[in-house]
Amino acid sequence: KRSLCVSNACASSHSAVYLAHRWLEKKSVQSVLILAVDFLGPFVVNGFQSLKALSETKNRPFSKDRDGLQLGEAAAAILLSQKISGRFLLKNTQLFNEGYGLTRPNPNGEGLNQIYRSFDPEKSSPHLLIAHGTGTLHNDLAEDCAIAAAFGAGKQGPPVTNTKWSIGHTLGASGAMDIIAACESIKNQTCFEIANTFEIDPRFQANYLTKNSQHLFPEKINSVIVNSLGFGGITGALEISKSPS
Repeated sequence: KRSLCVSNACASSHSAVYLAHRWLEKKSVQSVLILAVDFLGPFVVNGFQSLKALSETKNRPFSKDRDGLQLGEAAAAILLSQKISGRFLLKNTQLFNEGYGLTRPNPNGEGLNQIYRSFDPEKSSPHLLIAHGTGTLHNDLAEDCAIAAAFGAGKQGPPVTNTKWSIGHTLGASGAMDIIAACESIKNQTCFEIANTFEIDPRFQANYLTKNSQHLFPEKINSVIVNSLGFGGITGALEISKSPS
């Protein structure tokens, strides 16, 4: 048995999944249990306050009037295995460290762009995309640039949603929470809106599911991409699909 603590800020869950996937590919292990948890202590809260990154009202990802994130706490467990057949397949997973800034991504979404290119979007356009979507000015801009560039603008691209408007930004556990949301969307063949967002930033081009847009839900959900962006320039994305078995 082996164990390792992975700490890559808000991309920690994606980093752990990437590492687990490499172990499984090399057949050095047969199963990996990923435990993701984050705690809101004074250091974390005061740090985000000092960055002026916290919303004074409520989290509105990708909205024209977004004013920051809401913090949350969560714990999640994910099992990746070669010896247990399940409903879901981890199709792609990749990390990229763009090193643009300590607390903000490259505004043109360079990290995600690099990852999406490795996924070959022409052969791997997802039915749904769960964005990191913190509701901060810098994160949402970078994600929109990358998503629209890779998958097309407007209705050409996959529907885009996220979870942080509802459960808050659970930091190191946020990627794991979104992975679980992706699996549930595939399992139940439905998704959810960004219900706090009514009007998208007019500069943005991706295909967002906002309040009262259930009529835009995809007809089938067999493939979901999940994004994650963390401090220090670390960016992660992975794709989960319905198992062929």
